[in-house]
Amino acid sequence: MNREQEIISALELVESGNSLYELALRFEGEGATQKELYELFDFFRNKYSVDGDEVKYNVILDTMDFISGHCQPNKALFKTIKI
Repeated sequence: MNREQEIISALELVESGNSLYELALRFEGEGATQKELYELFDFFRNKYSVDGDEVKYNVILDTMDFISGHCQPNKALFKTIKI
């Protein structure tokens, strides 16, 4: 299963308040760069911005915050913020 398919599968299980943090953390551990992850989740942000499912859209935005570092410092996936 590729990363896009994993995100789609994870979004099917999302409930309010959840994030895709663990999935993004795993991708980072597999060597994905901050830019790659941000662009990947931005693709899904754009896709879900028009589908009307605010829960999934907000979960994607929350995860992008962890990727970009716009969160509590201990939750940021990347210690050096390049975005």
